[in-house]
Amino acid sequence: MSRSTSCPYCDYPLSTAEPARRAVDGDTIESLSQEIRQLRETVARLRATRPERTARIRTAQPQAEEA
Repeated sequence: MSRSTSCPYCDYPLSTAEPARRAVDGDTIESLSQEIRQLRETVARLRATRPERTARIRTAQPQAEEA
């Protein structure tokens, strides 16, 4: 039976997970573990190749006064 609780920050209702009723086979666990590894590697590559986050401060160019 799941127990209901809420988020301490936003009071969104949460429910705790129930224990699995059946065992998961080793092939499924290995497949999911491999998928997680690949996703982590992809995220690491993306973080390494993204452009630096530099704040661009736009300054107003003073208009040249024509004499």
